[in-house]
Amino acid sequence: MEANRIYRWQSDRRYYLACVEKDLFDQWCVSRAWGGLHSRLGNALTEPVESLQDGLARLDEIHRRRLQRGYTLTV
Repeated sequence: MEANRIYRWQSDRRYYLACVEKDLFDQWCVSRAWGGLHSRLGNALTEPVESLQDGLARLDEIHRRRLQRGYTLTV
């Protein structure tokens, strides 16, 4: 997985987005958003990380968790 690329996972009813990017203060963070495909419900979260490598490791954890929960990587 790489930085500054948005990854999208999807199940039959839900979606999940995640990316590693720099914020306005030039700090690395992992941004996530999720919700229902056929509803307006959802949420988002931005989590600071120490480095790009930590962010990519967190993205790999998210990827494994999404696959365990039945999502498929679409982008």
